Amino acid sequence: MKLDNSLKMSYSIFMNMFIKGGLILPKIIDGLREDILANARKILFSEGYNALTMRTVAAACHVAVGTVYNYFDSKLMVVAEVILADWKAALLRMEAAAPGETPLEGLRRIFEELMLFYEKYDAIWKEYDAGGAASPQGAYHLRLVEQLAEKIAAVLAPCAPLYSPILPEFLAEAFLDAAGRGRAWFGELAPILERLL
Repeated sequence: MKLDNSLKMSYSIFMNMFIKGGLILPKIIDGLREDILANARKILFSEGYNALTMRTVAAACHVAVGTVYNYFDSKLMVVAEVILADWKAALLRMEAAAPGETPLEGLRRIFEELMLFYEKYDAIWKEYDAGGAASPQGAYHLRLVEQLAEKIAAVLAPCAPLYSPILPEFLAEAFLDAAGRGRAWFGELAPILERLL
């Protein structure tokens, strides 16, 4: 029995729906998600936020633009994934206390990691902001404060009875503000923190 093209297509769609539980799933290519993120990172840091498009990422990955959209809904989602990976790495480095580290040294480590993270993305955020969109920094600010306060509280744990429970959140806000403004003032803050601790 010879099937015409429209019948073949209908049969194919039906079989996909039947076999896959009612969903027609896009083809997934092994390792492509990571390749998309790696190429997006390269474009982002070598050419800037405005040069990064779904088309430039697709071209760098040697796939169709639609294939990139199978993995990410938008350019912003790709950029968010790149930033998130770096943020998670920074959080891990914030946790990596040196043996015998004092609480003040731990706070300095957290502050310096935060400054490095902000310095890395400063130009990208400025380019994003110049486009008239609300900064993603603001949208996730409370989550950042919460994550930093958690790291700061862990560093301050040996001094726990000596400081107010709001100190980690206060320092997290102060650190974020300083990093966002590019103010590496930890040295000026250290004498005050030594008195508090």
